[in-house]
Amino acid sequence: MRFPATFRYATATLLTAALLVTVYGAGLRLHRFDTQKALGTQSADFYRQGRKYVADNYDSPAWKARMVFGKLPYHRLTGNDFRVDDQVASNDGVFTDGFINLDYRCRFVTIDRNHTTAILTEAHVASGFDTKTSWRRSGFTNPSVYLQHEQGHQDINELAARTLAGLIAQNKPEGAGVTKDDALRDLESKLRELYRQVSDQDHREQAEYDSQTNSGKDTKAQAVVTADMAKKLANAGIAATWQSSDAGGEASVVQ
Repeated sequence: MRFPATFRYATATLLTAALLVTVYGAGLRLHRFDTQKALGTQSADFYRQGRKYVADNYDSPAWKARMVFGKLPYHRLTGNDFRVDDQVASNDGVFTDGFINLDYRCRFVTIDRNHTTAILTEAHVASGFDTKTSWRRSGFTNPSVYLQHEQGHQDINELAARTLAGLIAQNKPEGAGVTKDDALRDLESKLRELYRQVSDQDHREQAEYDSQTNSGKDTKAQAVVTADMAKKLANAGIAATWQSSDAGGEASVVQ
């Protein structure tokens, strides 16, 4: 580098809940990904590049902290994952809620008094199933009736998370500004924009999934969609390696 540079590290956490984020970035220099493509249909190489940003060390302090609050890693759902709630204001009999968290770390490069860059050095996309906000009614006592459909919602959430990781690898976002705070805000706005792109697609696909399968009631359509989902998961390199029993079965569910 031709100019004097100073470096320091900063850590930041962008906590975003799947299907809830509404933050928009402004003036962003990013490539929008092809929103016409379904989640899971990007190239296998796209997902391989993003693999380094996937948080899958379930013994890490960050994951252990999430699990204490009922956020479990992506896995094959069981009946024990769902708390019973007959008081919830909904016409549904069961509800699956996923989450996507992004933790990141950056370093600052100060070129001169008017130019500072925030360079992403680490990013960890953590995703899975939220036991606090997912539920079933007491009448739903046979998991075989609803688990396949609810698993599909969880699968779509995981495809969204892997797409976010791939977009971070593809775009390599950096923040720019006069001060370090300016640069950090710019970097965060770009990360939020990437999340927004994925969240919008996630919204569409969750709604389309319910429409295609009549919320799981159309068993033939559900079987077709489930088979297609399996191909997308394989293409994205997603496997349900964690099991809810790892956290103690029923004890893993926060009531």
